[in-house]
Parts: sequence; C-alpha cells; structure tokens
Amino acid sequence: MKYFNTVKKYSKKAALGAGMLVASASAFANENPVTAALNQAIAAGKANYEIVVIGIITLTALGFGLGRITSSMR
Repeated sequence: MKYFNTVKKYSKKAALGAGMLVASASAFANENPVTAALNQAIAAGKANYEIVVIGIITLTALGFGLGRITSSMR
C-alpha cells in the first residue's frame, strides 16, 4: 500500500514533466518560418557577395595585365 501511495504522490508530477518534455521537443523540432527565410536570404546574399568579389578581382587582374602588355608594346 505504501508503494501505491508513493506512486500516486509522484505520478502527477512525472506526467507533467513528461508532457512538458514532449511539448518542448516538438517546439524545437519545427523551425520558425521567419528564421528559415532569413537564413536562406543570408546564404543567398553571401553567395552573391562572393561572386561579385571574384568578378571585381578578375576584372582588376585583366585590366592590370592588359595595361602591362600595352605599355610594353610602346
């Protein structure tokens, strides 16, 4: 009988704790759509930034190289 009283005493707290654990796990499982959209936009922006930097470096190198070639032809 003592065992059943102990189970009755702690079963509500254990059930509440388990329910909170399940609820919090499901809350973390679903990513906020706004956060997902922001992360996708940031990733796209970083990719575009890298492409622009590579393009600027390439144009600068071509301009410098062509300038050296034309100056050596004089």
